[in-house]
Amino acid sequence: MLNWKALPFLRLLMPLILGILLGDSLRLNLTSWWIFAPFLILPFLIRYVWYPMAYHHRVLYGLLANIFFICLGFILITFYPETQQASHYSQHYQKGDTLIGLVSQVPTRKKRKNTVIEILRLSQKDKQFTVSGQLYASFPDTAQIAYGQIVTVRVVPQKIKGARNPYAFSFKKYQYYQNIHFQSFIKPNAYQIIAVKQGNPLLHIAYGLRTRCQGVLQRIMGNSRDYGIASALVLGVKDQLSDDTKEAFASTGSMHVLAVSGLHVGIISIGLRWLMIKLLGRRKSRRWYRITAQLLGVWFFVLLTGASASVLRAGVMFSILEIGLALDRRTSIFNSIAASAYLLLTWNPFLLFQVGFQLSYLALTGIVYFQPYIYKLLVFKSNILNFIWRLTSVSIAAQISTFPISIYYFHQFPLSFFLSGLVVVPAATLLLPFSIFVFLVDFISHGVADFLGTGLAFVYQINSALIFGLSSFQWLRLENLYYTVWTVLLTFGLVFILGLWLKSRRKQLIFYALGIITLLSLERNMLTYKAENRYELAFFSVPKMDVFGLISARKLYRYQSDTIAPKKWFYTSSALKIRKGIKTDTALLEKENFVFESVLKSNNIWNFQGSIIELIPSISNSPSLLKPNITFIQKSIDPERLSQIKADTIILGINISAKEAHEIKQYFLSEDRYIRHLKDGGFILNLNH
Repeated sequence: MLNWKALPFLRLLMPLILGILLGDSLRLNLTSWWIFAPFLILPFLIRYVWYPMAYHHRVLYGLLANIFFICLGFILITFYPETQQASHYSQHYQKGDTLIGLVSQVPTRKKRKNTVIEILRLSQKDKQFTVSGQLYASFPDTAQIAYGQIVTVRVVPQKIKGARNPYAFSFKKYQYYQNIHFQSFIKPNAYQIIAVKQGNPLLHIAYGLRTRCQGVLQRIMGNSRDYGIASALVLGVKDQLSDDTKEAFASTGSMHVLAVSGLHVGIISIGLRWLMIKLLGRRKSRRWYRITAQLLGVWFFVLLTGASASVLRAGVMFSILEIGLALDRRTSIFNSIAASAYLLLTWNPFLLFQVGFQLSYLALTGIVYFQPYIYKLLVFKSNILNFIWRLTSVSIAAQISTFPISIYYFHQFPLSFFLSGLVVVPAATLLLPFSIFVFLVDFISHGVADFLGTGLAFVYQINSALIFGLSSFQWLRLENLYYTVWTVLLTFGLVFILGLWLKSRRKQLIFYALGIITLLSLERNMLTYKAENRYELAFFSVPKMDVFGLISARKLYRYQSDTIAPKKWFYTSSALKIRKGIKTDTALLEKENFVFESVLKSNNIWNFQGSIIELIPSISNSPSLLKPNITFIQKSIDPERLSQIKADTIILGINISAKEAHEIKQYFLSEDRYIRHLKDGGFILNLNH
């Protein structure tokens, strides 16, 4: 079993995480943390003032200590959002004001240049005052925006909107955990650059190095597919990745290689440790020389890749691990992992909700714990086979500890992960140091760097060819998988029991595992029952057209006011289809009358499972004798027509202006009507009676 005494930071981390989760779920708007003072002070009084009480009432003291860290996590997450600060610009902004801020991130380039501005001052008429906060800014593609510039922007900050369609990716939620709450689309004449080369000098060096290294890669490879892969793998720049490349790496479980994070920093850290041992030996008196050189190399790589949040997190994590190992090699590595997570979460509690943070720590923990057990299952005399099995065991261990949340977030599981692991891990281990070596040689001689670059480009070609080859086998991945939070927790329960069984071999754990499997089976059967007896109406927010779907069990009957491109419809509806387990998707034509299993349409009247849906304007002048439950207004209508609407639910189409939507809502203000505008995003109506 686990030796909790050897894992003090793990014991502190668990209640801290519980407090962060509790605080995020409640999101109380508190003005002071003093209400928690008794819970924060009492454990210290008992421990250091009333010590005999702590000794004789150890259970009570342990409970109070856990409450202390729960309260600490709650306080950290409650007061961390920047909008809680009185100095946030949103609390002082008035229409017509000018925002002055620092471009704090390198712009990403798609159709527009998107970046983050750290707001420093607010200009109101003839005065300026200091404010704080971040603004997600989208500039025109021609804007000469770069990190470190001071810019003035004349815009009205808008709150970031949520997901446009049911269960789709929420940009608002993503940016919330980046502590960014407002955005603006900036016109060409609405900004001005007033200063350059401001900000962090180290980041200026980092971005300068990265730009230079990008130039080296482009000179060697041109604007090829491999140039995009190399830029992402070594430098963390994803702008040059094509959709086909992203899909190929994602479908083979290799996408993590293109996001510079724990794997890359780990390769650099382990490689430098090996190099320092070769150069300085293993003598204990030289360990701090080794660790200093190793950490300098790790943080040089962090700077080289642009010091993004994921790389900084990985740099901190591995630095703490290496320092912990150097201080006392008898310390459990799990305690060092927990210590790094504890420190990172007290610095930024929002990290807990970032997918990269979760995957990094779960993968590292899984590799450290499960890999030795898996590796011992097979023994090979051949060094080549032994090397292949070692890499395979690492991939299997990482998948065991990460697959529940991987399925939860990405809804797919690559069966080829062990094959792709045999490609991408050795490739990354070779390509990372090889690429950095070419960058260093380029400072001395462009010709020698170009000569070495020929070999480097060849390795990248082999790597990408193998990945694209694996991705062509559709049967090597499971798609459209849906895990609920309960599924994830129960599956992790099984993983935890597996870990305990590998260590203790206790037979009682089998009964616990059977209990969890029973609960999993019940949960999946409940989901299946709900899916087979589901009747819902889904409205989608699609630019310039009205689209809604009738969900009957696992079937979707789709109405659309215009033709929608298949790719566009895929991105609009895929999240809902996965969540609802949709197996068939049937498009219905507006001008045709029809009868399906549970759907009847006559002109502008739809009958779905007893619910009457009326479309306005009608394609027929014949009046309806049925009282509609739902009225869907697709185009502007005469205000006098509003008095004829009898439905309790009114849906305003995408072509209804915000002004007209406001007027319609005001008209029905005194009545108990449910009114939604599709410009505010899609949604689902439950029609189960």
